[in-house]
Amino acid sequence: MNKLKRTINYIIVLIYRLVRRIPFLEYAYIRFRALSHGDKLLRLKPLSVKEYCYLKDYWIKNIEEPQKRMVYKADYYPDIKGEEHYCDSPEIYICKLKDVVVIGGSAVMMADEYALTDVCDNYKDDRVDYIAGPILKADRNDFYIEVSKDIRSIKNTVVNLSGLAASNYYHLTIELLSRFKYIQDNIKNEEYVVLLDKDAEKYPQYCSLIKRILGEQKIEFIDFGERLFCNKVIYPSVNTWMPFNVKSNLYFCISDNIISKSAVYNVRNNIHIEATDKNKRRKIFISRRNSGFSRLENEEDVAALFVEYGYEIICLEKVSYADQVRLFAEASCIVGASGAALTNVIYCKSDAVIGCFIPRKYNFYIYSSMAHMIGCKVLFFDADVVNSSFAFSAESCKVNLKKCRQYIKLLEKLMGEEERT
Repeated sequence: MNKLKRTINYIIVLIYRLVRRIPFLEYAYIRFRALSHGDKLLRLKPLSVKEYCYLKDYWIKNIEEPQKRMVYKADYYPDIKGEEHYCDSPEIYICKLKDVVVIGGSAVMMADEYALTDVCDNYKDDRVDYIAGPILKADRNDFYIEVSKDIRSIKNTVVNLSGLAASNYYHLTIELLSRFKYIQDNIKNEEYVVLLDKDAEKYPQYCSLIKRILGEQKIEFIDFGERLFCNKVIYPSVNTWMPFNVKSNLYFCISDNIISKSAVYNVRNNIHIEATDKNKRRKIFISRRNSGFSRLENEEDVAALFVEYGYEIICLEKVSYADQVRLFAEASCIVGASGAALTNVIYCKSDAVIGCFIPRKYNFYIYSSMAHMIGCKVLFFDADVVNSSFAFSAESCKVNLKKCRQYIKLLEKLMGEEERT
């Protein structure tokens, strides 16, 4: 059934991508979509938040200057050595804006005729596809955004942590909530509410995470595509630079994986799990069998191999947030197919080993970079793509079991436990 759903979704997206090549058909489609939802279609000029602040002479403060940041190109089984790459990144800043409209789930604020977004400053080449969330058509000149017909207002000063894909654990944890620490450290003696997307409270684990990061802070939730007029907005800029999407048939380049160290440590240092036994050396295989999309076509066979070597098979969907943190903090090795659950590597011990099944051609090094930042050893496995798709996040892979057994032995060696195999 899942394969059928993926096939139908693939066909729909494929048709849409064909439609996008014909401008008048694309515009007709997005206009019809907005009207059919009872929404409004806005056409706005993209402008960076920083540039708009300079234009209006608004307060802005740099937290971290533009600099080269580390991306760790993962070690791959059997003998490809990892490398640190240093890539240019923009500054991280906080600014204060007046009379803007936040658009839920979009990473966009609206002011005058502008779509205010950091994406304008961060991506200068033609590889990036700006379409995401309620942004239906976009280039460097125009953003077409599906929004609510009505505009809600809020009187409180708002800290804007609304953004793209808050329903995804990685995006919520690293791209959105990690930025609150900049507010705590730099905005004193001001009352405000934190603005989050409604999707951020989709799962109990997310609610627990939010509680850990924000504490008793008052929160305002915004719906997908909703327009919220704010008299005053405090905006912490992005601190990771993974693009919205890359265009069809393109893979990431190294610089698409840039994450600031503060994004990782703002969360890692804020989480305290009292009952964690750091002397434990659990070996964990993260299963995606209950996720609706396993990514590994032969996951059951792969998991069985890991069981032979003493690994626990864990499905995180029903595991509480506190227990997930405890699990990763107690692990000597974590392995799984690429997915948002690996965000939890930020809670691992510095001598843990992190494994991941992901095709090397994707150039996706978000999790290896985070693991390397905290001192973990990394060893990935180059899985074979068996079902190609319009985006690598929708592709499924397969693992050669004979090679997988050798891979496990290398993981055991990295842990210093090869004598047990």
